[in-house]
Amino acid sequence: MSVENTRPKPLFSKTLRPNGKLYYLDVYPGRNGVPYVSLCENRKNKEGGLDRIRIFLQPEAIPELRDALDEIHEFFATYAAQKDQNAA
Repeated sequence: MSVENTRPKPLFSKTLRPNGKLYYLDVYPGRNGVPYVSLCENRKNKEGGLDRIRIFLQPEAIPELRDALDEIHEFFATYAAQKDQNAA
């Protein structure tokens, strides 16, 4: 029996579809009672099948990840504005 068949149902689930990509964010109950986040992307491989890329995050990593994503978001906003200025 695979891990997929024994995985409990998520406590929370969110699907993101930016620019045709598909990401799944799920919160699962941990064995120790502490929930964890599973971030998953499915990619087509050369054989036409799907490769699943999954990252697991513990709750204490979420604030630091959020801060890093905020910084990246800010970088892209600044980068786009500078690119627009240089094009003008």
